[in-house]
Amino acid sequence: MSELVPADQIERIVGARRHPHQHLARAVTAERTVYLLHSERCRDTTPDLRTCPYSVALDAGIDPDDWRDHEDGPVVVAIIRDRLFPVIPQWLTDYALYALPGPAAEWVTAALLRAAQAGRP
Repeated sequence: MSELVPADQIERIVGARRHPHQHLARAVTAERTVYLLHSERCRDTTPDLRTCPYSVALDAGIDPDDWRDHEDGPVVVAIIRDRLFPVIPQWLTDYALYALPGPAAEWVTAALLRAAQAGRP
């Protein structure tokens, strides 16, 4: 079962402020540990955060290949196939695609679609 990190420390460890609706995490490679920052809504409605579906998914372990290029920094997470997975929120995707030139944007869109399709049960 996941261990609780004191509330006054978890934002500093993850490197982000608590989001109203999204769960965030940070995979710290030096410690081989993933820290989970629960959303405000989850914190306010879940008496024991270790029973939150995101904590349960974290207890199932992560696939290091899924987290490659997402370590040592805060990421938004989702539960895919019962595991915690780093994701790119839609607002960030839209911003990134807007900033990219045509062929690069098409490549990123195709890569995101392949990843999403692979993650569907």
